[in-house]
Amino acid sequence: MDADCPARGRIVGSPRPKKQPSEVEGTARMPIKGVPQDEFRDLWFAAVRQEWSSLVVVPAHAGASAISVARHLAEIGGVDLICAEGVTPGSSTRVTQGMLASAARGRVIVALDPLVSNPAGLPVALAADAALLCVVLGQTEIASARRTVEMIGLDRFIGCIALVDA
Repeated sequence: MDADCPARGRIVGSPRPKKQPSEVEGTARMPIKGVPQDEFRDLWFAAVRQEWSSLVVVPAHAGASAISVARHLAEIGGVDLICAEGVTPGSSTRVTQGMLASAARGRVIVALDPLVSNPAGLPVALAADAALLCVVLGQTEIASARRTVEMIGLDRFIGCIALVDA
C-alpha cells in the first residue's frame, strides 16, 4: 500500500461539512502539476451537472494513477472516496458493493487502475453511473484512451481531464 491509497477498496473519505477545500482539516493539499485548484472546482461543478451517484475516475494508460484526481474531486464535493487501485477479480464484487452502498447514501467517487493494464476494475466501472477519463499529455496513447472508452462505453463518460506530466 502507498500513501496515496492507504486503504485499497475501502472508503478513504466520507461526507464532510460543506467547507472550502482549503479549510478541510487533516487533508494534505497535493497540487497536481498543470491543474490549478480552480480547475478542479470547475471540473466538480461540471460533473455535478450530470446525473450520477457513483463516478469512477479511470486513467487511460498503464502505470497511471487516478487517486489524486479522485481525491481532489471528493474533497471539493465533500463526498465519499473509494480507492479501488489494485482491485482483483476476487475483490471487485466487494468494491462494487461498497460503491453501491455508499452511493445509496449520497455521491461516491471511485479511483480505478487503468483498465488496459488491470481489467479487474471493469465490473466496478460498469456498475457505476458515470466515468471520468484521465489522460496525461505526452504519455497517454490514443489507442489506450480509445480502448478504455470502448471497455466502459462512450455513453457512460461525463468527460475527460488532461494532465501535464510532472
